[in-house]
Amino acid sequence: MEKVRSKIGVPIVDDFRSDTGTPIVIDESTGLAYVYVNGAIVQLNQYQGDAFATVQAGVDAINALGGGLLVLSKPSYSFGTTQLTLKSNVVILAEGVTATYTGSSAFITSATTGVLEHAGIIGGIWDGGSSCTKVMELRSAYKCKFDCTLKSNSATCISLDMLVNTSGGTNPDGNRNFAFCDFDGLLQEGSCGKGVHMKGDSTTPTVVTLNTFTGYNARDCAVHGIDFEAWCDYNKFIGSTRIAITANNAIGVEWNSGTPGSNVGVYSNNFTDLAVDNFGTKTGRVGIKMNWTKDNYVAYYFNEPAAEGGAYSFSANAQSYYVGHLVGGTVSFIIRTKGTYYQGADQGLFFIGGADMSTETAGAVIGFGRTGSGASHLSLVGDTTYTDYGIRIVRNSGGANTSSQILHKGTGNLEVKCQTAGGQFVVYDSGGNAKFVTNDTGVGFQGSAGLAKPTITGSRAGNAALASLLAQLANYGLITDGTTA
Repeated sequence: MEKVRSKIGVPIVDDFRSDTGTPIVIDESTGLAYVYVNGAIVQLNQYQGDAFATVQAGVDAINALGGGLLVLSKPSYSFGTTQLTLKSNVVILAEGVTATYTGSSAFITSATTGVLEHAGIIGGIWDGGSSCTKVMELRSAYKCKFDCTLKSNSATCISLDMLVNTSGGTNPDGNRNFAFCDFDGLLQEGSCGKGVHMKGDSTTPTVVTLNTFTGYNARDCAVHGIDFEAWCDYNKFIGSTRIAITANNAIGVEWNSGTPGSNVGVYSNNFTDLAVDNFGTKTGRVGIKMNWTKDNYVAYYFNEPAAEGGAYSFSANAQSYYVGHLVGGTVSFIIRTKGTYYQGADQGLFFIGGADMSTETAGAVIGFGRTGSGASHLSLVGDTTYTDYGIRIVRNSGGANTSSQILHKGTGNLEVKCQTAGGQFVVYDSGGNAKFVTNDTGVGFQGSAGLAKPTITGSRAGNAALASLLAQLANYGLITDGTTA
């Protein structure tokens, strides 16, 4: 079943839809669920949790019957030190419920072999307390759905651990990937070490892939907000994702935390809107960190003021990514296709290239793909007076044969320098002929090599001085001496 919205509390609730899109309604007076099929009303496998000795007994019984909906109707459930093991085809409806756990393992789990299919928890606060290692540990889940609050009070606890099994049955796709699960409005409450942790296995490999988080909120993370450790790809965080990192050296989001210098299949784990908060006085916190990874996209990223260890940290092995970053009220961006980008505490530098680039061409195109004529420019601002540009390179909008300009503001020089001895500044015509050259020696025209400032000799009383002048002008390429004696 796919949860559309929670409206429990009114007599008839269009709260779920079946896999085929057929509306499912719940009658509050009886607690039973129905589906309309070809004009007939059919009761679903929906069971009241209070009919079973324990919640686990209800999950087991419904699973044995082929699946259904387990409704928890009491306001609170105490599990003590007993774990809750989810099973395939059983969805727990727990709106308004608080469930508590006092054990020292994972509160909510699934089997350590095979796969977990079409299971889920809708609603409720699931509190692992101060001793649990994990609030929810899922393995090889497939098309499962979760919309609930995971609570703990431990700086080492993992709120949601997404792992895989390497033995047992497989899902309909013939593998044990953790895949196609939806986490809608998942909330991490209290304190934890890691909000979300993903780790696949190199066997086969078996990966954590193609899962969707909508509106994830982690309120207090001491180690990681989201940790893509290894063998996880194409996981999407859509809507607003907010993470608060609250301890020294904590990281908001890290790609490939397990083996930072090696390729362990971490790529294309993307965000549409990511905010990493780092309030309080701490040291060494980092907003986002990319190690050996590729093809990651963060459309909008907010981390201001920047974390003490940097808003971002990109290793030389971080291959391709896009990050749109809000800085000082304006949006900048970081793009790497093949190369690296680094921003220091007092720098705003943009690089295209890197240690993994060899003979490939690097470049940037402004105005690519136009369908009509228009101006393009590259503007540089280096002062607080000329805030639109200090120097601008412009291609004007007059079509194929329009003009181009270099525009300079201020009373300072517009300078062109050859920084290396022996270098030349040369102006060519359309045929590739040198028309002007300047170098360490001097200047030249019309293909002449650069010459030093000449000395004109000879007597002005006769023609010796004139002959010397004509010779020097010819040497510079400014004239062709066609005079006769």
